Amino acid sequence: MQPTDKIAIGFVDHGTVRGEFANDLFLLGASRPARFAGIVNVQDSLLSRGRNRAVKQFLDTDADWLLFLDADQRFTPDLFDSLTEVADAGERLVVSGLYFGVLQEESVLYPVPVPNIYSLKPGDDSGYIYRHILHYPPNAVIQIDACGAGMMLIHRRVVEDIRKMAEPQYSDSCWFLDYPAPNGEWSSEDLHFCRQIQAAGHKIFCHTGVVSPHIKHYLVNEIHYESMRALLDSAPPPA
Repeated sequence: MQPTDKIAIGFVDHGTVRGEFANDLFLLGASRPARFAGIVNVQDSLLSRGRNRAVKQFLDTDADWLLFLDADQRFTPDLFDSLTEVADAGERLVVSGLYFGVLQEESVLYPVPVPNIYSLKPGDDSGYIYRHILHYPPNAVIQIDACGAGMMLIHRRVVEDIRKMAEPQYSDSCWFLDYPAPNGEWSSEDLHFCRQIQAAGHKIFCHTGVVSPHIKHYLVNEIHYESMRALLDSAPPPA
């Protein structure tokens, strides 16, 4: 990335954001003013629609790059620097950081963390069946088939190229879409966006050294207590 390139921060929320996110955003703008091209913030209850609105607003600015963040992500100026250092308008126009979602497995007590980076299932002809990349090299830039949009740096040319492919009536909503896929699975809006990126002739990368904590919540209930009762019973009594 060129030293003069400007980056807009884009995120969608329901009208409020977590205090940690607001604090991180303030610190980023205050510490990297030469890079910071402002905020593209959209309030929307439908994430795919909100992301499309954010991209459209970004294209109305003079920023060179859009950094999409989710409002439940944590990030620091150092992570921002590491991500921008590997982005390149010629070779790496889309670079994701590494963050984790969760899967709820019936046999496991708490939700299982999984990287939000994906490869297409080998032998899949539909182009819709993705698998989490569970084994990745540390602190490396790797090419991937798809990722979540929770920490995703995108060059302006990418979204402009996608718009060029769209029918005129969809020119303002051509980037993100969620819908039932032909294979029966649900296609999320960010996986659709990744397919659009590749259809426009661009590659997707992940910097596995840029790890952004993802704030999640879960309920503590009797099932959890029953699962842990044997451990509690075996513990020595308090002094």
